[in-house]
This record gives sequence, structure tokens and C-alpha cells, in this order.
Amino acid sequence: MNTLIKAHKLVKNVLKYSCFVIMTSLLVIVCWQVLARYVLNNPSSISEELSRLLLMWLGLLGAAYTTGLGSHISIDLISLKLNAQQLDKLKYFQFIIMGLVSFVLLRGGMFLVDNAMSLEQKTPVLEIPQSFVYIVIPISGVCMLFFNLVDILKLGESRD
Repeated sequence: MNTLIKAHKLVKNVLKYSCFVIMTSLLVIVCWQVLARYVLNNPSSISEELSRLLLMWLGLLGAAYTTGLGSHISIDLISLKLNAQQLDKLKYFQFIIMGLVSFVLLRGGMFLVDNAMSLEQKTPVLEIPQSFVYIVIPISGVCMLFFNLVDILKLGESRD
């Protein structure tokens, strides 16, 4: 379990710093786009496509990171009215739902990546493989599944 906790922390840190780098890059690119469009009267299509790609990566990696923090969206209305045993059952139910969503992200993302690779799709402006754009979907799914597994094990360990 100790190794899993260390791996959990490592994955969380990698996601945190990845989101920081992506957000910083996004800020610089969008500022450049605004400057190029309104000051230089020469909008950059490269920065437009790159910002779209980075926003997608930021959203999915950020969702995985918040899952690792246990800060994902939840409604406390029900959980506040439950006793400890019922709360544990609700947490297991939440983990099952999160696991299913993560699995769908993983499988659907792998399908998109495989499809984009077999069709040799490229992005219109940057001309990078579309599979590179889609690979973040299964990456976030794997991270969410991992965090979910660790949380289930922690909950089971705390019950003992």
C-alpha cells in the first residue's frame, strides 16, 4: 500500500506540473493571438489551433488531477444526512460510477487514437497527427482509474 501511496503522489505531481505548464503556455499563446489579431492585424491560425489543443489537454488532465485530489464535483445534500456505514456504501457507489466513467474514457479514447492512426489524420494547421490530440483522453482515463483504485483500497483499509 505504501508503494501505491508514493505512486499516487507521483502521478498527482506530474499532472499538477503538466497542468501548470499547459496553462502557462495557453496564457502566452492567447496573449500572442490577441496581440497579433488586434495590434498587428495579422491573426495567427497556428496559435488558434494550438490553443484549442492545449485547452482540451488542460481540461482532461485537470479533471484527472482533481480526481486525484478527491475534489471532483459532488453533491453533499445526501451525504450529510447519512450515518458512517451508509456513507461508506455511498462512497463505494461513487467509486463504481467514477470507475465506469474512467473506463469509458480509456476505451473511447483508445478507439479514437486507433481510428486516427489508421486513417492517418492530421490537424489542419499544425499538421500533427490527430492521434496526439486524442491520446490525452485515455491518459486521463488511466489516471482516474488509478486514483479510483487507490481510493477504494484506502477506504477498505480504513474500515479494518
